[in-house]
Amino acid sequence: MTTAQRDELPFLLRPAGLTLLVGLLTALKVFVAANSHFVEDEAYYRLWGLSPALSYYDHPPMIGWWIGTGQALFGDTVFAVRALVVASGVIGSLALWRTTCLLFDRQAAGWAVLFLNASLLVGIGGILATPDAPSVLFWGLSLWALAELSASKNANWWLVVGLMAGFGLLAKYSVLFLGTGIVLWLLWVPPARRWLQSWQLWAGGLIAVLCFSPVLYWNHLHDWVSFYKQFGRAGGGGFTARYIFEFLGGLIGLLNPLIAVLAVAGAVLLAKGLKARDTAASLLVLTVLPFLVYLLYHSLHARVQANWPAPLFPAFAMMAAVFVAGLQPGQRFWQGLARAGVVLGLAIAVLVQTHAVAPLTGSLARKDPTFQLRGWPEIGRQ
Repeated sequence: MTTAQRDELPFLLRPAGLTLLVGLLTALKVFVAANSHFVEDEAYYRLWGLSPALSYYDHPPMIGWWIGTGQALFGDTVFAVRALVVASGVIGSLALWRTTCLLFDRQAAGWAVLFLNASLLVGIGGILATPDAPSVLFWGLSLWALAELSASKNANWWLVVGLMAGFGLLAKYSVLFLGTGIVLWLLWVPPARRWLQSWQLWAGGLIAVLCFSPVLYWNHLHDWVSFYKQFGRAGGGGFTARYIFEFLGGLIGLLNPLIAVLAVAGAVLLAKGLKARDTAASLLVLTVLPFLVYLLYHSLHARVQANWPAPLFPAFAMMAAVFVAGLQPGQRFWQGLARAGVVLGLAIAVLVQTHAVAPLTGSLARKDPTFQLRGWPEIGRQ
């Protein structure tokens, strides 16, 4: 993209516009994070922050370490528990912009950041301190390091890939699927195979294992209980079509239905690049594919929780952005759909987060999805 073409981009697709938007959304998240109470899971993970450990029964320790860091900086407060989660949204947006610039162009990068922040998972759930937050961040940072590697041809970026993937494994075990995708990319794209002879690739893998070693050691001391719990769910029970539509509906809903349509269109477009073994298209598709296939398989045997696909959302935003950035001026329907998706997602995010602090209806009805974010201090005092 030339300088003239960059100057023609709408304000919100330029770095200044994106900075303003993400800054305003972050300010809102800071306010809501400090003035709404925990959901149940956050109250549980707060205890992890108070008692840092090498790992835990439910998950690896990263979210506990994040919460502990926030508590060390801001005290044992609700905001402290969520502080690094809110910061990770800013870092993740910046990493996504840079990744998309490297793999595609600045127009696609602008749309990717807009789509990610307009997804309901990030827009509404971007304050919640759960293991998904560090998992999303470090999966995205791993993809960023791979994009830097692809653009620069500097093998030292493998060391960064290993570090980011290792941190991701300290967040959730699902990042193992990213490693599978990286191997597929190395084998599928002819120019990428050269890295198999690079010592930095293997050193990066060793770094990832070393980062993950506290979890391995903790599980060794505790009869591998966390692995049995998490990996024991793989595949679930017998075959059933009961859960797959629930999974797809949750995925589409949390991504934002309009953006989901664009992401599917982008995936079809990128599939052509995958067939041609294009480096960028193959990297994006193949790092998503293993985890997505597993989730589809799992949904045919047991329930997939709505938050499980969260690490894939930056890639889905990028897929949608690639499609929209490639539209011709006359394709007004798709352009309108993209704008509507952003407006819809941002409007719902602002509305729900505002409602979480100051109910717009004045009701605390239990059917209100933000109900559990309010009222706990009053119950405690009573």
